[in-house]
Amino acid sequence: MKLHEHVKFALEMAAILCLAAAGCGGPPLLPIPAKQPAKPAAQPAAPATSPAAPPASQTGPAVSPAAKATTAAAPPQDVIRQKADVGMGEAGRGYGKGIIATPIKALWFAKERLTLDRIEHDLQIFKAQDPQGRGPKSQQEFFDKIIVAGRIRLPALPPGQRYVYDPAKEELQVEQPRQP
Repeated sequence: MKLHEHVKFALEMAAILCLAAAGCGGPPLLPIPAKQPAKPAAQPAAPATSPAAPPASQTGPAVSPAAKATTAAAPPQDVIRQKADVGMGEAGRGYGKGIIATPIKALWFAKERLTLDRIEHDLQIFKAQDPQGRGPKSQQEFFDKIIVAGRIRLPALPPGQRYVYDPAKEELQVEQPRQP
């Protein structure tokens, strides 16, 4: 075979792999419940001891009415919170190593990086538009104004982990049970 035929073959294989990877869909968007009617102003606000995150069974954005919170309280002693970062998602794990597995793993990590960068960008825009230059005051405001409004699909987390917004640090975190 001539050199140009080898190059042509390599480009064709690369195009096939790119098309195959582009055809793979991510997890479906979580259904967004209908908005609740606004509460009358005479009702007292929810106590600050309300749950700070969605139920542990949810791996996507906290948009359910049960997940409403006013603040992200300090984590209980039996859980660990870490800043959400590439590699925390469930996708891209367990493929092993090799000529096929490494690009697949890199694809999932790239998707996670793009999602986290978009969240950071939307958070910066939110703070720039706020008169006091602050981020969202609560987890519910973060998910409503950043995640849901931006139609961001958070990477699925392993069982037992969940996303939590920390208003003090103004960052998205992953909460997981402490290992014994």
